[in-house]
Amino acid sequence: MQSRYRRDRKYLSVFVPKSGNETIIYRRGMLKKFISSALYIHSNFSEWEIVTQVVYGGAAAIAMLFATVISVYFQNRYTTTSIPFITAVVITYIFKDRIKDWIKFLFSNHIGKWISDRKIDIVDKLYDMEIGEFREVFTFVKKGDIPDNVIKLRNIDNVSSLDDEGKPERVCKYQKDITLFGDKILNNHKRCQGINDITRINIAKFITQADDPEEMFSYVDSQTGEVCNEKCYRVYHLNMVMRYSISNGKGKAEESFERVRLVLNQKGIVRLEHVQSL
Repeated sequence: MQSRYRRDRKYLSVFVPKSGNETIIYRRGMLKKFISSALYIHSNFSEWEIVTQVVYGGAAAIAMLFATVISVYFQNRYTTTSIPFITAVVITYIFKDRIKDWIKFLFSNHIGKWISDRKIDIVDKLYDMEIGEFREVFTFVKKGDIPDNVIKLRNIDNVSSLDDEGKPERVCKYQKDITLFGDKILNNHKRCQGINDITRINIAKFITQADDPEEMFSYVDSQTGEVCNEKCYRVYHLNMVMRYSISNGKGKAEESFERVRLVLNQKGIVRLEHVQSL
């Protein structure tokens, strides 16, 4: 039988009654994505929303300048109630929005490494003194721009080509840079031995379109030969590769990597699995 063959071959997707069987449902979904991947149309997403407020303002100013120049030009040639003037105003409005979006996209893709979405000053309330700063930026990364060591760690526990060749994953990059002024900290806190940094990630947006967390699975009982139904759990995997870089300000940086997997369902986080560290 199929179940016995899978068990003998030590497959991960072996059905075990009354155990939840989330693995068999997950891998079946992976197989489905792999088979249907030939039907997918490749899409290029423009992630222009994540720019600083300065870029937003600059894009809006350039677009408004264009609209104003065109409006003044047509206003000098036609009356404000004429059809040519009204047509020019409508076309100008359309191009104004497109110009603003294009400039946002341009800044996001070409200078995103030098700007941040948010900057926070770290202040010691006891002495009312700035002891560091915190910058963060979020963007999407193309597959070709992902470092090889990150890809290797992401795929280190893949058990078949289905994991690599199924429906492509979207890669999100969250970067957080923390700069601490060590001299100021040690002058006022001589017993300070270390600082803890906590990163919180809201996964609500990731599960808004998730399917029901439970699914009925039909199987043949090896003892009775009857077709039975068993409730199985549907989960999703959110793989996180974290790169830590620590520099002492002299140009030397120590790097380490960690891979964890968030197992999610429609209701939220099921569990967190630590895969490997480098």
